[in-house]
Amino acid sequence: MAAECDVCWVLVGQAAQGLRDRELSTVVGAGAAETEIQMAWLRGRMKQAAPQALVVA
Repeated sequence: MAAECDVCWVLVGQAAQGLRDRELSTVVGAGAAETEIQMAWLRGRMKQAAPQALVVA
């Protein structure tokens, strides 16, 4: 879901650029930054849990 959200921010960001809407661009920047933090946290959790899940089985 986080990756899908990231893609959506990219698409909305492109629309904001096309419309030259600075307010929307600001919102997109903040949302995209928050999503990137979430994606980084999720990647870290996957890296931590994957070896345990794969080796223990």
